[in-house]
Amino acid sequence: MEPLLTAHRVLDTKRTNSGGLESTVDFWANLLLLLGIIASFFIVLVGMFAGARPFWFVLFLATCVLLASAVVWVVLRSLAEIIRLLKKISGLKYSGEISGAESSHQFYACSNCGHMLHSETTCDTCGAKIVPEGQELESFGIGSLRTDMFNVQSALVQPSF
Repeated sequence: MEPLLTAHRVLDTKRTNSGGLESTVDFWANLLLLLGIIASFFIVLVGMFAGARPFWFVLFLATCVLLASAVVWVVLRSLAEIIRLLKKISGLKYSGEISGAESSHQFYACSNCGHMLHSETTCDTCGAKIVPEGQELESFGIGSLRTDMFNVQSALVQPSF
């Protein structure tokens, strides 16, 4: 008979990483906005010192450059947000923050395989039987190998986002 696989449920958190396409799009959005602001001031300064007439045309041109850079910023930031949301839905790692209300997500994970638990009795991924926190794990089988890695004693770890 095959040994019974047991595990504790442990509290786990989702973490984000950096370096994806979404962070590159965010970088370019911020850079182009900054360049638009600098170009607007430069247009006004050149118009003032060059004695451009009519001066309202210089202000109109500077405002158009500023508004165009703001629109590009919004479009690129929205694109980065869409990439983050698609990665989150797909279960992939993404960099940066998703806009909106901040919340922390805690969930119970299997101490054997680390995947999220959908049941209080068994792990859907590895098939381990989930035992209550006060009860000891069986000393045989694969379930006892990963308990030290997840440190069952400190199961109530607060997420750090």
